[in-house]
Amino acid sequence: MITIEKILESAQAKSATDVHLMAGVPPKARIDGTIYNLDYPKLLSENIEKMIDAILPEQQRNTYGKKENAVFTFSIANRGRYRANVYRAAGNINCSIRILSEKIPDISELQLEDIYHQMKVKPGITIVSGKAGSGKTTALASLMNGWNESRKIHIMTVENPIEYKYQQAEAMIHQKEVGIDVLSATEAILQAVREDVDVLIVRTKVDADIINAMITAAQAGICVYAEMNGGDETTVKENIGLLLDEYMGSNAAITRKKQFDSLLHGIIMVSKGNTTYCI
Repeated sequence: MITIEKILESAQAKSATDVHLMAGVPPKARIDGTIYNLDYPKLLSENIEKMIDAILPEQQRNTYGKKENAVFTFSIANRGRYRANVYRAAGNINCSIRILSEKIPDISELQLEDIYHQMKVKPGITIVSGKAGSGKTTALASLMNGWNESRKIHIMTVENPIEYKYQQAEAMIHQKEVGIDVLSATEAILQAVREDVDVLIVRTKVDADIINAMITAAQAGICVYAEMNGGDETTVKENIGLLLDEYMGSNAAITRKKQFDSLLHGIIMVSKGNTTYCI
């Protein structure tokens, strides 16, 4: 019987970064940037559903049954941690799985020393921007782990889902996962104001509610770092402006955008092999 454990073991033996489960074709893996078939027979839809059932966290079961899509992390003993994205396409359930690294790369490994030395723990907002798959999450985790290992501060993360797990070091660090530890990212960001947080890391899809909550947190004295898909400083600001316009209407959004601009420390733009900090 084909199991998710066997498929992941085969993929990891080939140094794959991602695994894809699709009805009607063999399991596939991304290796050195190219997607290849793994040495298994074609999957049936019921095969994939059984595999998902084996890894789906208990907290996700009710919502998954209603919407038939889910994003979550899971672990396999002696094998590793993974991020799964379950979705429906052409009437069938599909699943893409990212193989996560247990180790947070050191700042020097990613050549982030210059950016790290420019960063300051002070109230405001810094956006970490880049295309999907550019390495935003890894870069941010590396930078924050530098603070975790060297500063006596309180760091809190709001993530959907948690990818890298930090170890307690010089800093006190809490990681909250949306849907497990908190009902919503917005709620968690506003909680940070009451939880004596110095640095807040936001890793979830950014919408107008989250932008408003981040502004409130920064105004309350918190140093906020947030991931966003996008490009340069102009693109990021335009996207935030559009989100606020849709949510608040143009007049109220103008005031909120001015507040955001006044709190913005800079944008860390991440692309493979090149990360820059625009202040």
